Amino acid sequence: MKFNRFLNGVLLVLGCLLLASVSAIVVLWAHTGEGQLYLDALQGKASYEEVVKTLTQDANGGVFSLKIVPQEGPAISPATIKFTYENHTYKVKGIVDPRVYAGALNARRSYVATFYKSETQKRAEYMKALVDDPSQQEAIAALCEGFRTIKKKRGFSSDEYAEFITKYVQSIPYDTERASAGLNNITLKGDPRFPVQVIVDGKGDCDEKVYLLAALLKHEGYGCAGLLFTSEKHMSLGIKSQGAGYKGSGYEFVETTGPKYLSEVVTKFDDGITLESTPEVIVFGDGEHYYSAQAVDEVSYIVAARDSAIAASPRAKQLAEEAQSKAVFDRYKTMYEDCFEAFNSLQSTVDKNGKHIEEFKDRVEAIEWLGGHAWWVK
Repeated sequence: MKFNRFLNGVLLVLGCLLLASVSAIVVLWAHTGEGQLYLDALQGKASYEEVVKTLTQDANGGVFSLKIVPQEGPAISPATIKFTYENHTYKVKGIVDPRVYAGALNARRSYVATFYKSETQKRAEYMKALVDDPSQQEAIAALCEGFRTIKKKRGFSSDEYAEFITKYVQSIPYDTERASAGLNNITLKGDPRFPVQVIVDGKGDCDEKVYLLAALLKHEGYGCAGLLFTSEKHMSLGIKSQGAGYKGSGYEFVETTGPKYLSEVVTKFDDGITLESTPEVIVFGDGEHYYSAQAVDEVSYIVAARDSAIAASPRAKQLAEEAQSKAVFDRYKTMYEDCFEAFNSLQSTVDKNGKHIEEFKDRVEAIEWLGGHAWWVK
């Protein structure tokens, strides 16, 4: 009897503590959209079904609010993205259900209700939800079906196919206005964009373009991750490496803001941002495909040749000026121009003091070109 009374007392105390905890959580939730929904349900103002329709449950039982709920919306016309890869020009226009786009635009962006997880865990799940939302997979699959058709026609290797998909995303205009507003306005509607929004809007900032690229690469079986530089407020993509990868992460660095080589590490940007911290790695896809060690070595060679090109130009210029015949002059003049073509076309920029080359040479093309022009590389 005494034991039973003692046990009942313990259970009563635990029950009170649990009730107090639940009450505290409800009070805390009441300050959020999710909390208000639950509070309304407890007070009979909303049904359980209504709450579940708006919120999604993660695999570990935590309430998580980031989900596309297709809904009626205006007609849309996905943007057409024009880009070149290995001397061929492509025009890509996605196919997106207007209801999915409207649902993505109006989806609530929050993860505060998952109390028992760390900020790092919640942030990772939030980003994975943007990449993996089931409602947008039809649009991702449609793009990839077109990409696979081109891959088959052109005979792309696995490395080239990853580069081709990446070039499409890199060619989507960077949304400078959105990126700037996002730093100061966390209530900006539809921010961050889901991949389907980037496909339709035809623009995105660094993290939004990473989510789209991750969705595409993951669909095609590549291992990929987000490389989140929290201190610098920047995000790049990581593609599975055959080696140690960027800073031992197991992923090669991929910049999405503009045309760059896969595995080319970008540390300084035009806006003055310099990447110095070690990124948080958020795994999006664990596929078997990777970016090969050979491709990484070739990119290292390309970047080294590009970065040393301008320093070699004065010598070629001097020899041209000292030439005693037109043939010799033309030879050194060509060598001089090679330096600027390498500098320009291997990083998709134009140097006003040299020969203007606007077309970015992709890896395979760049290696072939350097074989006959990079006279300054030992």
